[in-house]
Amino acid sequence: MKPKSWALLSAFGCGIPTLVGGTVILSFGAWFLYQEGIKTIAGIKNDPDIMIPIAIGISAILAVFLGCGVGFLVYRWRQKKEAHRPPVQSI
Repeated sequence: MKPKSWALLSAFGCGIPTLVGGTVILSFGAWFLYQEGIKTIAGIKNDPDIMIPIAIGISAILAVFLGCGVGFLVYRWRQKKEAHRPPVQSI
């Protein structure tokens, strides 16, 4: 596969689990705090209608940064690997 294909595959492979896992972790964290009686977090009302979109937004931002970073690093790594590969000889 070409370096660009590897970069896109690895970017989405890291970005999507970050989005899903981060949303779940932040949502459960807010829910457990709500169950313990903490009704505000940093001045924001701790309500599921408010906290779930905030958790999705935070996770989305982190997923984009992580996906771009991993994609860039894999692209560079695959480019260097392709450069050192001997040319294919056809018969």
